[in-house]
Amino acid sequence: EFHTDKNAQALNKGLEVKREYENDKGPEYSLGVGDTVTVKLTVSGLNSPESYGVIADELPSGMVPINPSFKNEQFTFNRPTYTYGVSGREVTENGMTLSLYRMNSGSQTYTYKARVVSEGEFVVPPATASLMYAPEIYGRSDVGLIRIDKESKLIPSKAAKKAALSLLENKK
Repeated sequence: EFHTDKNAQALNKGLEVKREYENDKGPEYSLGVGDTVTVKLTVSGLNSPESYGVIADELPSGMVPINPSFKNEQFTFNRPTYTYGVSGREVTENGMTLSLYRMNSGSQTYTYKARVVSEGEFVVPPATASLMYAPEIYGRSDVGLIRIDKESKLIPSKAAKKAALSLLENKK
């Protein structure tokens, strides 16, 4: 059984970790059972490149990771993206672990796919990043809650924002 402090805050000891879930139907949609989700992990904070890092992410209970090695789970669009330096990827029962040969300075975003399998409100455990040979340099995202609906719904405020941005781009 998984246990986490539901009040845990993000922690930055040299690395900042942020996570975002985006419905593959578009960012203006909520998450619904059966949807495919892109999980975006952004790691930043290093002043210079470092060698040998690891990023570990656990999904909330309402989602399962998609293993692109399985033929029935392969996508021809939006394959998982990894920045230069990723030496290994392990799809776990509850998420993803990335082994990094190199962690670059600045901000790097890594993505993978997940499938929504259950409706309800779920605790989102923190994602972590650390240097293997300098474990004092690490970070984690905060703990959160996520709501998954029976069916995804258009979120009016996000749809309006997307429409406004589209209008602005068309005027350029």
